[in-house]
Amino acid sequence: MLHSAKAVPDLSSAKPRLLVVPAGSTWYRSHPADYSPLYFGRSKSNRWDAPAKDYGVLYAAATPACAFMESIGREYLRFRAIERKRLARCFLASFQLTRPLSLIDLAMSGGLTRVGAEGHLTNSLTYEISQGYSAAFRNLPAKPDGIQYRARHDPALHSIALFDHAHDALSVPRSLGDWLSYRDLPTILRHYDLGIALP
Repeated sequence: MLHSAKAVPDLSSAKPRLLVVPAGSTWYRSHPADYSPLYFGRSKSNRWDAPAKDYGVLYAAATPACAFMESIGREYLRFRAIERKRLARCFLASFQLTRPLSLIDLAMSGGLTRVGAEGHLTNSLTYEISQGYSAAFRNLPAKPDGIQYRARHDPALHSIALFDHAHDALSVPRSLGDWLSYRDLPTILRHYDLGIALP
């Protein structure tokens, strides 16, 4: 069932690109201290969240740099200097896949076109349409585990949004500590021409 006929095209005849991500693949997640690294949110405040809040979605990134930009870095594109307390209150974790995942692939050539969409779906500032697509993808006969898409704040990198029925495919997460103490943070900051604000 589609939650918004206005927002979502009929995907019953669509042939989406399906990507099989192998078991053992490592993914990264940036998360607040008071949230689990493997948190499947239902807030309806993120791009691929369930429009009816009837399932959870977990967001992860292919690299630590991507996880950083999609969580903290995006907030400082204008002022360029990040407060130390912001970095200290957000953590980085990694996890591996314990089984292969089947993802709707919107990152590679043809992925968006096959579902009647364009780049706006993955980089718009409003989420009504993308959340409608999320529900439509989840209800496809192929029962995909989630979506792979290009990160809005660094389109050269890939992110994933996993539906909560994929929770059994995620290993126990490994904490990499808070961002302020993460050993590769200086490299990430230089790459994006960002810095840490003076005390």
